[in-house]
Amino acid sequence: MAAGSPNQAFERFLNSLPPDVVASFNSHQLQAMSLAMQPQPRKHSVDFRITLPVLWKKFYLVLLIGAERRTAERRRVERQQHPIWTLGNVSLIMILIGLGLLAALGISQLRGASSVLLQPEEIRQTSPVVIPFVDNETDCVNSGRSWENDECIDYIHDRRF
Repeated sequence: MAAGSPNQAFERFLNSLPPDVVASFNSHQLQAMSLAMQPQPRKHSVDFRITLPVLWKKFYLVLLIGAERRTAERRRVERQQHPIWTLGNVSLIMILIGLGLLAALGISQLRGASSVLLQPEEIRQTSPVVIPFVDNETDCVNSGRSWENDECIDYIHDRRF
């Protein structure tokens, strides 16, 4: 084995080989193999890694986002090895969609509740009001209001205005 090699993948590789095969490598070959198996640092725009304790088990979550550098052949092989449409993936997608819908529903409920809760009942109701700057029936009716007793009345006027 290569002395002082920090390359864990290389160490696992050597440990998986029969001892007589490992003994057949000279130091130059071991050094070349170790160098070839050195992990290459990858730069991702997003590199999010977290361990999630769930009941008595721990799960890890990794989210990497970056430029695609894999060849078409490698992507094809990886799609076969790791298909997207598995039970676990579909379950996760359904859970995320459900959470998104719940969040959207909650936001819409908060918007509706805040407009109702922050206004007393008498303010929420509309109140008819005389529009002082409209002084003839034609202008009043054309503006969507009612002409009554020689006055232009707006029945949908909001008192907060």
